[in-house]
Amino acid sequence: MVFGRIGGLVSAAAQAPLALARSGLLTPGSPAATVRQVAARARWGDTLAGRTIAGAVRDPDRPALVDETGAVTYAELDERTNRLARALAPTPNVALLARDHRASAEILIALSKLGVTPLVLDTGQATSGLLAGLHGVDAVVADAEFAALLAAVPRPVRRLVTEEVRPLRDARPLTPTRRGRTDGRERLTAVLSRIPLRVHETALLGVPLAHRWGRASLHLALSLRSTVVLTRRFDASGVLSAVDRHSCTTLLTAPAMLDALLGVDPALAATFDLSSLRVTATHGGTLTPEIATAFMDRYGEILYTVYGDALTIATPTELLERPGTAGRPTPGTRLEILREDGRRALPGMPGRIHADSSPTQAVGHFDPEGRLFVPPVPDELVFSDGEPVAPSELQRHLAAHPEVTAAAVTALPDPVRGRRLTAYIVARASLDADAVRTWLRHRFTARAIPEIHLVDTLPAH
Repeated sequence: MVFGRIGGLVSAAAQAPLALARSGLLTPGSPAATVRQVAARARWGDTLAGRTIAGAVRDPDRPALVDETGAVTYAELDERTNRLARALAPTPNVALLARDHRASAEILIALSKLGVTPLVLDTGQATSGLLAGLHGVDAVVADAEFAALLAAVPRPVRRLVTEEVRPLRDARPLTPTRRGRTDGRERLTAVLSRIPLRVHETALLGVPLAHRWGRASLHLALSLRSTVVLTRRFDASGVLSAVDRHSCTTLLTAPAMLDALLGVDPALAATFDLSSLRVTATHGGTLTPEIATAFMDRYGEILYTVYGDALTIATPTELLERPGTAGRPTPGTRLEILREDGRRALPGMPGRIHADSSPTQAVGHFDPEGRLFVPPVPDELVFSDGEPVAPSELQRHLAAHPEVTAAAVTALPDPVRGRRLTAYIVARASLDADAVRTWLRHRFTARAIPEIHLVDTLPAH
C-alpha cells in the first residue's frame, strides 16, 4: 500500500508540469513580473488573495470581475481589496450573507488578505432567526436586500451592507499575518489534468458563492487569470444570455442548474449564441445520465463532471460511453472501494469509498475499466424560483417539529420555477399546512417554502 501511494505521488508529480503547461500557466512573463508573481505565491499561498495579487502582477489590465454594474481589472481589484481589507479589519470572525456580484467577491478576497475564512450563509435561509442565532462572529456583512434582517444580529457585532462598505484610502499592499483556508495547488493540477481549461478564460460562475463549489470555482477561475462573470441570482435564461453577451468560454455550475438550463423553452434558448462555450464543468450533486446526454445533445460534447475535491473527473467521452459515471481518479489520488470486512471490492461490487487510505461517507463501485460510479444522495442542491435550497435541510427542519412524526421533501420539475419543492408530512391531527409554513419561515425564505401535503403515510418514492 505504501509503495502504491508513493508510485501515485511520483506519477502525479510527473504529470503536474504537463497539465500546468497545457493550461498556459507555465508560460513566462517578463523577468520582473515572473519574480513578483513567484514572490506573491510564496507570501500568500494558494489563496484568493494570492491568486488576485498574482493576476495583478501578470495581467493588470485584464478584466477580473464582471457583473451588471460593469468590470474591474486585476490591478483595480488588487488595489480595491487592499483598501477593503483595511476597512473590514480587525474582524477575525465574519459572517457573509450575499448574492453573487462584484462587491461580495471583493469582500471574500479582502477577507482572504486578512487571513480570515468567513462563515458564508445560505441566502435560501436568510431569516431573522438565522442571524439572531449567530454566535462567535465579530461582524455580519449582508447585501442591501437583507439589510432589514441585520437588526436581529446580537450586539455588539458589527453590521455592514456589502454595497455600502467604503474602502479606506490607504491602498498600500498588505502583509500576510495568517493564511486563511487554501484550496491547494494539488486540486488545481488535478482539475487541469482532465479538463482543458486555459489561462484567460471568460468564466461564468453558475453556482452561488454561498456554496462551497461556488467559492472553489472563483478560486479556480482566478488561478487561471480568467475574467469571472457573476450573475446576482441564478436564472436559467439569464445565464444563457450572459454566456452569449460576454462570449463566455467556460461555465462552472452544478447538475441542478444544468437541469434548469434544459428547462428553458427551446425557442428562447435558440436565440442565444453559445458557440464560444467550450467547457462546462459541474460539481455538487449527481449528474444523471439523462441530464448529461440531453445537455450534450443540445450544446455539444463540452461537459465535464467533478466528484469530491477533484478526486475523480468524467470527460464528455466517458459520460457518453458510460452514462452516470463520476469518472476516473485524477493523478495523485488513490481511491479504493472497500467492503465491510475491509477487503477491496471487485469491479461492480459496492463498498465504502476510501480516498488516500481514509474512509469517506460515500458508497460506490468501480467498473472493470476503473471508472467510479456513485449513487445519488438526498442532500443535493436544487433551485426553486432561482433560490438555492437543499431538500434535506428542509426535511431535517420539518422532522424537528414536535407535531411531525415523519417528513419527506422532494423536488419535482416545474416549467416556470425550474424545480417545485414538495413536502409530504405525517403529523398529528392538530397540525395544519399553514402552521407548517409558519414553522418553516423562521428558517427559510419564502421562495424556499415547499408545497405542503399532509398524508397518512409517506410516498414509497
